Amino acid sequence: MKTLICLLLIGVAGLHPTHVSYTSLDVSPATGEIGVVYKFFADDLKVLFYHLYDKELRLDPGNDLTPEHIDLIRGYLSDAFIIKDQNDAKVNFSYVRKEQNDEYVWLYFEGKFVREIPDSVVVINTLLLDVFEDQTNLVILGDHGMTDVR
Repeated sequence: MKTLICLLLIGVAGLHPTHVSYTSLDVSPATGEIGVVYKFFADDLKVLFYHLYDKELRLDPGNDLTPEHIDLIRGYLSDAFIIKDQNDAKVNFSYVRKEQNDEYVWLYFEGKFVREIPDSVVVINTLLLDVFEDQTNLVILGDHGMTDVR
């Protein structure tokens, strides 16, 4: 029994203590194009997709994502991370690439405002909140002259 408790404690101690995502948005003032980079703990993404979709997301450094996994990730992100302009038009993003080390995954996406570059945008970020109670989501936005970001 003591051995089992020790093994459980060692396993839990190896997990990261916080659940944090980082999202960086860069808006080109000339074209309205938006570059988005999401940074997640690889383990958090794996847990999320197993919990929500009962799918094993294979995240291996050096290997690209399968088309099925790209569609799954893009579908999740389009519901959990939303950017709208002042006319309530939602920006759609397409997958660009993935980078990864042993701990983190960076997912690169790009999109464009449908109309002109807005003066204000609404950002809705519920990334990983359906799985982790202590989830923290940080967003870094290069506003390039936007007067209102909510």
